[in-house]
Amino acid sequence: MDMYPAERQKEIISKFQELLKEADNFPMRSDPVEYRKFWSGIRGEGSSLLGLCNHLSDQLNVAADVISKMQEEKKNGTS
Repeated sequence: MDMYPAERQKEIISKFQELLKEADNFPMRSDPVEYRKFWSGIRGEGSSLLGLCNHLSDQLNVAADVISKMQEEKKNGTS
């Protein structure tokens, strides 16, 4: 089972985007203590986003290895 199915990927990205929008629209003259919710949110959503990025990077590396092996086999005339 895939750790990050398409729906979960969309959810992670959407939550992080929403958090960034809220932080960007945070009134500059507000009490800085109120900004803590964004810091806490970024720690939570950021870790999910980092996990997704690492997962996708691993998938790209696997795909690149498969392509490289296929090209090598084709070059050597073996299949």
